[in-house]
Amino acid sequence: MISFLKGLLSSDGIVKAGMAAIDKSILTEEEERDMQLEFIKSTLPMNVSRRVIACAITFMWVITGIWIMILISMESPIAATAKDFATYYVVPSFVIIVGFYFWKKVEEAKK
Repeated sequence: MISFLKGLLSSDGIVKAGMAAIDKSILTEEEERDMQLEFIKSTLPMNVSRRVIACAITFMWVITGIWIMILISMESPIAATAKDFATYYVVPSFVIIVGFYFWKKVEEAKK
C-alpha cells in the first residue's frame, strides 16, 4: 500500500504539473501586462453597457439631488423621506459605480 502511494505521489507528471503551477502563480511584469491587455480585450464589448449603467446611475443621483433641494426649499414634510431614499438607494449604487471606474487608478497611485 505504501509503495502504491509513493509511486502515485512521486511520478514525473505530478512533479511537472506542480512546477508548472508554481511558475504560473508567479508573474513577471511582462506577463502581468499581457494578462491586463487580454482582460481589456476580452471586456471591450461590455464598455457600452458600463457607460450606460454609469450614466443611468449618475442621472438618478442628479435628479434625486435636485428633487431633495426643491423639497427642502419648499419646506415639504416628505423631504426627510426623500433624503432617506437617496441615502439608502441612490448614493450606494453611485459610489459603487464611481469606485469601480476609479479603483484601478487609485491602486496604481499607491504603487
